[in-house]
Amino acid sequence: MKQLLVILFLIALAFSFKDYDCPHDAEVKCIDDVNKAFDVCEKAAKEKGADVPADLECMKYFAQLGEDCWDCICWIAQVQQV
Repeated sequence: MKQLLVILFLIALAFSFKDYDCPHDAEVKCIDDVNKAFDVCEKAAKEKGADVPADLECMKYFAQLGEDCWDCICWIAQVQQV
């Protein structure tokens, strides 16, 4: 559990230091992944670490994503202040 919290902290820290950009063509390509990420990780976010299976499902989903979609997901999270 501590490792998961450290990983999530490092991801949040990375969000704060990088100015992400999502070109329109990448946004169109990744929009399904972006929408699905919110559905998969919503329960984990609401539970704030209390629901380990939900946290693991969220982490598994992000591990499957294409590398080229990360900037778009991070850009949307930054714009929406998630």
